[in-house]
Amino acid sequence: MKKVYHLGVATGLALCLSAPIASADVTIDRATKYQSIEGFGFFGAADVWKNQATVLNATWSQMVIDDLGITLWRNQYYPTATADAPQDTQWNAQKPVVQSLYAAANASRVPLKTLLGVWSPPADYKCVVATNGLPDWGTCYTPLIRPTDTTGGNILDPTMVNSFAGWLVAGLQMYKDIGVDVYGLSMQNEPNVWQGYNSCFYGQAQYAQHLSEVGPIVKASFPIVRFFGPENMLGIECDAGSNSTDFDPDSYTAAIMNDSGALSVIDKFAVHGYVDGFTPMTTNNLVAYSTSYRAATASTNKSLWVTETSGYNHTWAGGPCTSNAISTCSGAFDLAQAIYASLYYGHMTAWLYAQGSGGTTPADLNENDLMAGPDNPGKNYYVSKQYYRYIRPGAQMVDAKSSDSNVLAVAFDNTQMGAFTIVAINTGTAATPLTLAGSNLPSSYKAIRTSASENAVDLGTVTAGNITLPPSSITTLVSGNYLESQVPATDAGADGGGSTTSAGSSGCSYNANGGTSSSDSRAIFAFAGLVALALLRRRRK
Repeated sequence: MKKVYHLGVATGLALCLSAPIASADVTIDRATKYQSIEGFGFFGAADVWKNQATVLNATWSQMVIDDLGITLWRNQYYPTATADAPQDTQWNAQKPVVQSLYAAANASRVPLKTLLGVWSPPADYKCVVATNGLPDWGTCYTPLIRPTDTTGGNILDPTMVNSFAGWLVAGLQMYKDIGVDVYGLSMQNEPNVWQGYNSCFYGQAQYAQHLSEVGPIVKASFPIVRFFGPENMLGIECDAGSNSTDFDPDSYTAAIMNDSGALSVIDKFAVHGYVDGFTPMTTNNLVAYSTSYRAATASTNKSLWVTETSGYNHTWAGGPCTSNAISTCSGAFDLAQAIYASLYYGHMTAWLYAQGSGGTTPADLNENDLMAGPDNPGKNYYVSKQYYRYIRPGAQMVDAKSSDSNVLAVAFDNTQMGAFTIVAINTGTAATPLTLAGSNLPSSYKAIRTSASENAVDLGTVTAGNITLPPSSITTLVSGNYLESQVPATDAGADGGGSTTSAGSSGCSYNANGGTSSSDSRAIFAFAGLVALALLRRRRK
């Protein structure tokens, strides 16, 4: 079981406080505020896009909006399919799903935001890279060779940058035509990898250069769209230093920061919570990497996002991966701690899981998804709900400190909606009473708990002095209104806002247990088993 050495807000909710166990004292300072939440969400439709007969499901749309509580939705912008470059789906199949999600969101007055990402430009805009990437990874092979397919990597032809920017504008216009203003746009998903699905490789310098070229063209037509990136693995962006947790000066983020044009275009720094593109980081390392990344980017005052994470199976403690029993996956309780670490230590303003839903039966559930259609929510669905449903856009994280290293706590104040929310995790093996200290705290809360045997159970109203956290559990305490339908419509959490003060550890010196290995971010991301990895991840794209 993984532990984080800091913070805690415990909530294990047993209505009887009897054990002679020291309480976890969580001190909350509502006057000390950090980042504002822009939203939580996932990628995709009711099923993976290639299963076009089951991607549209109105019941599913309503469920993820009203029960799970998503406020961010991520989607792939697919090139036009050709005989040589077939695609999993096209806009004519995606459009009804977008309309269904927004119909559900509008009915409940939920400020749903769409994040649009590119996995590959059209094949006509790409070229086969020069041998060994010489003189750099932005150089096409001579004589010019166009790939016939959009899969398998290759690079953006530098002479096609303007055409690529025009294609991005056309994609944004498709959403605009149905009344959706895309909130965020990513120029490239995971630019450091070559994959068997849609992918395109960018060297760090090329990524920053092309971003600086593409951004002004796109923003001339869509000035309020927010560029986010680089969407590289956090485990690669911060793999420097003796403990391999310090911010890497040769990372994509560093390249953006060192290019004034790119830095002026990028609005949100976004990473994926992986070590290698599939394996999520341990909680201790996620604490260290998130802290390092936040410290390194603080001078830019840009918000930080996690736009993809997966690799957590639907058991509580983890075990063999569902999609590949040879490998071991973390469990849903690890996911609970990962979200906590990203919020508390990374000050992330957005968090998204990989695939929201894949398949239609319980057997389809795996570590890439939160659910398999509306009838089959998995354990990761309920863990995510503890955050998604009760921490709404516009909520600001406030200072919270725990006296018990086994009790992790994060607290949010949403003055726009009149809600105050605490999420508390007991990583220990004993039930622990929770004591909340601080000025102007609610005297009672609605309590919701997920554990190995419970799935977002509504425990009713509990008083602040009568809360106990069961072992190995996550509890959400919320006071006030968390439903947008009950307040005047607003553009809550429109821009997140960078934090100006620090909670918990700061800098890059956190001493994490068990370092993880990651690839040199200056080379093509290649390792043994890449083909198997591509097959595993293709399912959720």
